[in-house]
Amino acid sequence: MTKVRLPDSPKALAAAETAFVQVSVANDLMKAMTDDEASPTIVYGRLYEYVKTADPARDPQVTKALGEDRSVWEQFRAIAARIGNFGEAAAAAAASTQLSNRDGMGWRIQLKPSKAKPDQTYLVFEWSNLTKAPPRILYVYGADDSLPLSCELGEAHEGKIQKILVEDSELVRALRDPASKVLPL
Repeated sequence: MTKVRLPDSPKALAAAETAFVQVSVANDLMKAMTDDEASPTIVYGRLYEYVKTADPARDPQVTKALGEDRSVWEQFRAIAARIGNFGEAAAAAAASTQLSNRDGMGWRIQLKPSKAKPDQTYLVFEWSNLTKAPPRILYVYGADDSLPLSCELGEAHEGKIQKILVEDSELVRALRDPASKVLPL
């Protein structure tokens, strides 16, 4: 018979509870299955690598698990929030029209139409604390917490990153949507 001894102090008990929750979440994540319950499990490290890569075809099994299992989606969001330097820009509650700017704590995204090519838009990412490493990936979550859209941001120059996007793309529509959330990594 195994005996479990609980810590005496409230601080030690809280630490033990936190560790137990973390182990439980990791266990749930590793057991995440698809409809047929015969697919491989999604381990934490695999999900972490998925978060760090902007390629939408990066791992079809993880993409499928994100769409089908809420716990995998919640872990995706938790990992992204933990490794991001810039914090998430929440939905713009008061806005009712399409946005051209998105603001986070210490950063801003501007969407500027191209004068030369009307079917293109410039995404300009600027941040104020130049001691922070520039973000590499931009995630945009729909209002319904749908799977995130992502793009690689490219090289930074003097606190600014510019990227050309197709104006009618799903990413630009999501960035302009006041109900979407934006997270640079």
